[in-house]
Amino acid sequence: MRLEQHSRTNYGMERVCQKLTVSVIGMNNTYKTLLLVLFTILVFKGTGTARPNVVYIISDDQAFAYFGFMGHPFVKTPHLDKLAEQSAVFPNGYLTASVCRPSLMTLLTGRYQFQHGVHFNHPPPGSQALTNDPNLNKVEYDRIREEACDLIRNTSSLPRILAAKGYRCFQTGKYWEGHWRNAGFTEGMTIAEPSNAKNGDRILANGDVVAHGNGDAGLAIGRETMQPISKFLDSCGADQPFMLWYAPFLPHTPHDSPEEYSEFYRNRGLSEHEIAYYSSISWFDETVGTLIEAIEERGLSDDTLFVFVVDNGFEPHPEHRNAYTKNS
Repeated sequence: MRLEQHSRTNYGMERVCQKLTVSVIGMNNTYKTLLLVLFTILVFKGTGTARPNVVYIISDDQAFAYFGFMGHPFVKTPHLDKLAEQSAVFPNGYLTASVCRPSLMTLLTGRYQFQHGVHFNHPPPGSQALTNDPNLNKVEYDRIREEACDLIRNTSSLPRILAAKGYRCFQTGKYWEGHWRNAGFTEGMTIAEPSNAKNGDRILANGDVVAHGNGDAGLAIGRETMQPISKFLDSCGADQPFMLWYAPFLPHTPHDSPEEYSEFYRNRGLSEHEIAYYSSISWFDETVGTLIEAIEERGLSDDTLFVFVVDNGFEPHPEHRNAYTKNS
C-alpha cells in the first residue's frame, strides 16, 4: 500500500456532484446530522433519486486534526481526502459527550444527551463495578444492560424512520444498544451475546463470558472482515434503498494495525505511540476505501448519500501507547 497516493477509484461520484454536492463530512458530532440526512434525502428527490441510499461512516476516537484533508503534516487518509474533495465539509462540529455511547445515541436519534437520556457507556454501577462484582453472573449482567436499552427502544431513530419508508437498514461495528433490533435496524451484526469477536467479549469476576456491550460480533467489521457488507449490498441489488451503519472499532485502541500501515510512518521522527495511532487511522481509511469501492462496483454510488462523522476525539498520550491525554 502506498499511502502517498490517492485512492485507486474516483468513487463514481461525478454525476452526483454535477447535480448537487450531497456527501457530508462532519468533524465530530454536529447534533444536526440526523436532520441534515433527512433534509438531503428530500433534496435528492429533485435529482431524480426518490429514495437515496444512506451510508453512515463513523470513525471511533479520532480528533479533528488527524486527517489529510484537515492539513495534518503526517497522517495520510487518501480515501477520506478524496471523499472530502467531492463533499460539503463542515470543520466546526462540536459534541457534548467525551465517550462513545452518548455520541452514537445522538447519531441514531438526532437528539442531545439531555433529550435521549444516555450519559454513559456502561449503565450504573459502571464498567469496573460490573466486571469486578464476584456476585454478578451473566443473567444479571444482561438484565442490567437490557434495561438501559429501553431508552433507544422508546425513541425515534434514523433506522426506524427509514425502515418505515421501505429501507433495509444494516448495523455493523460499534453500537451500544443491545440487539440491533432495539434501534430499529432491519438487520445487523450485534446481538448482545458473546461472539468471540476480537474486543467484543468480556469475562466477569465469576468467570462468565458476556458481550462487552459496545458491539460484540459487530466489532469484526473493518478489523477482521468486510464480507457482511458485501453480502448485504448484493442482497439489496439496484432497486432496494438501504441505510448502512459502518462504525468499525477504528482507530480506537488497541492500536494494533498490521505492519504495512506502520511502514509509511517510520523514520520520520515520530514516537512509537504516534506511529501506532497514525497507523490505525490509515487502517481505518483503507477500510473506507474498500467500502466506497464496493458501492461503486455495484453501480450504486450515484444514488448514495455518504455521511462521515466521528464519535469523539482522541489525543495520543506522549509517553504511553494505547493511552490518551486528558484533553482528548
